Amino acid sequence: MAVARTIGDWIADGDEAHQWSLENLAHSLNVICNVGFGGRKIDLAEALGVGKSTISPWLNAKNSPTLPHLVNIANLANTS
Repeated sequence: MAVARTIGDWIADGDEAHQWSLENLAHSLNVICNVGFGGRKIDLAEALGVGKSTISPWLNAKNSPTLPHLVNIANLANTS
């Protein structure tokens, strides 16, 4: 329930500075990959429980993770 509330608040937030986009998500994922995993995409993918072919489009702003994967990314980055 807490995750659902947080996501609902996030979606309802009208602050354009924090607006969701594939580009913003890709940037954040690349920062997580570089800082937390030394740029090793395969290690980030493994930490998220996906394959490299799944994470690559996320890192290149070509595709969006599913909601459960977004929650895993937020948990990995210690954010909400």
